Amino acid sequence: MSAHLDLTSVVDYLHHEEILGGAPRPRVEAIPGHRQSAWDCVIAERRLDGDPRVDVMGALCERADGGLPPSLHDGELLAGHPIFERWRRGGADPIASAPLLWFEWDLPDGQPRTPLASICVSNTILGEHAARRAPAASAASPLFDAAADALLVGGDDARWGAALRRVTAALEPRGELLHIAGLAPRGLTRLRLALHLQAAMIPDWLRAIAWPGDTAELGPLLFRIAAPFTRIGVQIEITPEVGPYLAFEAPELRTEAAAERARGAIHHLAQIAPINPDIADDFTRWPGLAVLRRADLELPLLRHCYIKLVRSGPRAWSAKGYFGVTTRSMTEAAPRKA
Repeated sequence: MSAHLDLTSVVDYLHHEEILGGAPRPRVEAIPGHRQSAWDCVIAERRLDGDPRVDVMGALCERADGGLPPSLHDGELLAGHPIFERWRRGGADPIASAPLLWFEWDLPDGQPRTPLASICVSNTILGEHAARRAPAASAASPLFDAAADALLVGGDDARWGAALRRVTAALEPRGELLHIAGLAPRGLTRLRLALHLQAAMIPDWLRAIAWPGDTAELGPLLFRIAAPFTRIGVQIEITPEVGPYLAFEAPELRTEAAAERARGAIHHLAQIAPINPDIADDFTRWPGLAVLRRADLELPLLRHCYIKLVRSGPRAWSAKGYFGVTTRSMTEAAPRKA
């Protein structure tokens, strides 16, 4: 009996709760191991401008006792994805030191492509469960070069590792690199970096790393996303030069009270990027505690969500919504009552 999530049950739950914006239920059944109870967190990604596409992502990490869910040893899960296999096997491989892996499935026409893999290089994301794995020591960690090597298809690996260190060095002392994703499944030789940084520091940091955009337009936008000294999510891409891609993640909503306070902020974000007016209600009703009922147990959940703004051109932005469930803060599931 597993206290972990499987993709099919979560997608069924999201669809039942009408949190997918009227989009067709994502067809995750084509994903290898879709019924394996292995995932600590599963998130559905929605476009907020009316586009009906929904993509799915999941996170894997060790349990607090240092073990792995039995299903992580099942050969069906992720169909032997090479990064997953290196992480699962453990040992001296630098990839095995990653505290967490993300996998994201684009689902065009319901047919999943090879998932995008994201290698976490900081244990900050695990919060109180940071002891699950040792964190990467610094930007000089072998994990940086190993991640670039594992996630790229083509390119000079040494240049990419150097670019990673250059970008992260400019973050110190108040910012942090969280994870590195490879975009090869989308046909792109790029690395996407997800970072945390105080909102007020972002324009200076982007200038320091030679981001090829106009940082003057960002001040008013960042003020609408969060207070100046609040750390928010930032995403950029390296090619291995810093590319034009830029995205901001608004603070995650994890409680009903936080969601209600964010209602006005969502209204302000709708003035920046096209957002269906009905979306605000989805963001305010989703966060909080809930229970996922499966045939064999009741699984306590934490429901959470956030908005990501993606720069689509000079002074042009699009918005995505992320609606997720996690058992990361739960130690065990309660047996289902008859």
